[in-house]
Amino acid sequence: MPQRCQELTEKLTQLKTLAKNLESELVLVKQTRGLTNCRQLKQEVSVRLEELDKKCGWTQEMLEAWAKQGPGLNYTSHILYIDDATGEIMADQGLYFSGYNKLEVLPHRLHVKGDLSFFDCPNLQVLPDCLQVEGKLNISSCPKLQVLPDNLQVGGDIVIGGNALLLAQAKKLKQAGQIKGNIINAGIFNKI
Repeated sequence: MPQRCQELTEKLTQLKTLAKNLESELVLVKQTRGLTNCRQLKQEVSVRLEELDKKCGWTQEMLEAWAKQGPGLNYTSHILYIDDATGEIMADQGLYFSGYNKLEVLPHRLHVKGDLSFFDCPNLQVLPDCLQVEGKLNISSCPKLQVLPDNLQVGGDIVIGGNALLLAQAKKLKQAGQIKGNIINAGIFNKI
């Protein structure tokens, strides 16, 4: 189910890009179709995007199933829920993933009120769009993770071990004001 959500998230991103491109083309359409039809077309595109976003959103049942997937998920907080107002998946305190071989993707629109840590998650490939971490973000020994989301928000430090590519991306996000704390190069960790 998480992979299907990731596919839908990618399609949603593509549709949002298409919608932005349509905005500029709508100006031309106004000249030929009339203002009423143009507004109607814009509303239809907006409604379709909202429908797709809702389909991509996780249900509480999906979230619970994801949280029970494997022994590598260790909570510092057992409270994961979907905020009805924002549609975000909330972790009230923090999440710690260690040695979690099954972890490939996290829920879209994840908001962690504490720290979010990944250590030795060899199959983690992508962090979700709209990821917000109010505390620290720790990433070490996650070799398949090669990209930080462009819209990542971190309220504390970001600690990266053994990945120069992620460090370079973190510096750009820091310059853009999306990382409030420091960027810490933790070096390379070896499993014991």
